[in-house]
Amino acid sequence: MHYTMLEDFVRKLYLRIGVTSPDGLNMNDIAASLGIRIIHTPFSSRAFTRPFMGINLLDSLSPQQQWEDFGHEIRHILFDSGVQFLLPKEWIRYVECKANSFMYHFCVPTFMLEELIFPAYNAALFIATTFNVTLKFAEKRLYQFKCKLHQERMLIS
Repeated sequence: MHYTMLEDFVRKLYLRIGVTSPDGLNMNDIAASLGIRIIHTPFSSRAFTRPFMGINLLDSLSPQQQWEDFGHEIRHILFDSGVQFLLPKEWIRYVECKANSFMYHFCVPTFMLEELIFPAYNAALFIATTFNVTLKFAEKRLYQFKCKLHQERMLIS
């Protein structure tokens, strides 16, 4: 399968820290491997880089929602810096869109998806359970993956 730059980045990041399968997708272990602190707070999820690299996760979220937020916020740590409220609104929308896209690929990596054998029905539920994400998240990620497979087939034929 041909990987996009984003998919390849996520694959290389995970391989570098020794994560090769869905059972290795533990945000505490991943954060520790990357030198990032996770702090559970009553405030909305946010990434910060000062005085250390960290992610605040809203403690009232389910574990699945926290994993999804972690995927979003880790993109900010890896690629964004500075104080967002000083940026133009258009740029903030752009950065948030990039973080949302990253989140789907980080939480449910393509290189792991392509190794799975999906059940004949309820593939989204299978993804949600396997990758510890919400069903809504899994449905969207499955749609993205199916579109990618369709595009790959179109290129071959």
